[in-house]
Amino acid sequence: MTYNQLFEQFKNRYGDNHDVIFFELVYYCSVVVKDKNDFITNRNVPINFKERKFWKLANQYFVKQKPLAHITGHTKFCGLDFAIHKKVLAPREVTEQMTQDFINTHKQTPAAPLWDLCCGSGCIGISIKKYLPQFEVVCIDKYWGPIFNTHDNGVKHKTPLTVDCKDAVNFLNSQSFAGYIISNPPYINFSNFKNNKMFKYESKNALIAEENGMYFYKKYFEWLSKHTFKEAWFEIGYDLVEPIKLEISKYKDLTLEMPKDRQYIIIKRKR
Repeated sequence: MTYNQLFEQFKNRYGDNHDVIFFELVYYCSVVVKDKNDFITNRNVPINFKERKFWKLANQYFVKQKPLAHITGHTKFCGLDFAIHKKVLAPREVTEQMTQDFINTHKQTPAAPLWDLCCGSGCIGISIKKYLPQFEVVCIDKYWGPIFNTHDNGVKHKTPLTVDCKDAVNFLNSQSFAGYIISNPPYINFSNFKNNKMFKYESKNALIAEENGMYFYKKYFEWLSKHTFKEAWFEIGYDLVEPIKLEISKYKDLTLEMPKDRQYIIIKRKR
């Protein structure tokens, strides 16, 4: 079977809208095809791996709903390749949008500290450091798995940053001021978690938050109301918009921005 024949079978089985998934699985299986140009060059060449391996991986994604990053062990994020360790949260598109928007917004921002809280694989903080080297990035996570993952990705991308294994809330409470804060904290209600197949491949610690998903936002807002900071960017759950508006309304010195068609918020202090 050639690569092109495999591609046609894949489309017949799963539809025409999953080219990215096909290429990622082929890249993972093949020692020849490592990008789309290689595929075009070799599309009529016999595949150099067992078909059964390819279909098993495809089944993990389409049937078992395993995140692609946990199948291949890596993911693309803001144009960079990140290793994703087992049980470390695989970053989603909404996280990438927030990170890319931060980078685009702060290209001319002077040097300042930036804290990536609940850093996971480090994709947010490392991407910012790669494209905005003036920022002094500190990546914080409570668990050693994400810390090792972030450290490995930092070395891979040659980004000098600080990585520390600490609880995000305890870390904040030990600080008296901040530059910029960015975070994709756990924000899923447990009742939503247990009904989603894809979540079973990722750590509950990276996804579930107490108080119906609001725990970290409440702690973050409380700290921000009492301390000096530049900006705070937080990814949010789609179902938390109204609870977040209600919570931030308690703090008259803070302003809330919700960019259109995005799943994150920006907190600033009123001038």
